[in-house]
Amino acid sequence: LELGLVVMGLALLWAWALPPQPFNLYGTALVIIIGFIVKGLPLGAATMQSAVHQISPELEESSRVHGGSWLRTVRYILAPLLRRGALAAFIIVFAISSRDLTIPLLLYRDDTETLTVTLLHYYETGDMGTLAATSLIQLALVMVLLGLDRMTRDKDD
Repeated sequence: LELGLVVMGLALLWAWALPPQPFNLYGTALVIIIGFIVKGLPLGAATMQSAVHQISPELEESSRVHGGSWLRTVRYILAPLLRRGALAAFIIVFAISSRDLTIPLLLYRDDTETLTVTLLHYYETGDMGTLAATSLIQLALVMVLLGLDRMTRDKDD
């Protein structure tokens, strides 16, 4: 699995570093975000697929029979029902991406360094105290996100 991530990171590197200057996005936050999206897309899609399969097609048909447009059906019926699945997909992909080192390591510059690259830098320089404190901050961010998910899930039930 890690070899596939390295290959994907190299593909993004070559795709965005070789074009001429207006299209050269190497080292920008945008190309790192694109890398995270590409990496998390299969898992997020699988999570959303299970949420979509739980919605009965009769709900859409009922909305259309009663004169609802496609946009109104999505806004008032599908979006509220898919909200929890989308939130779960985001949290899963965010938690995995927050500890990913492969893609940012291949695509960052000094001004777009991610937290995982900073942690690697602290480890390599032997600054274990700062490494431990920064790791706790990263853990706290993920735990806060999981706690918010739990609170919204308990409120909905």
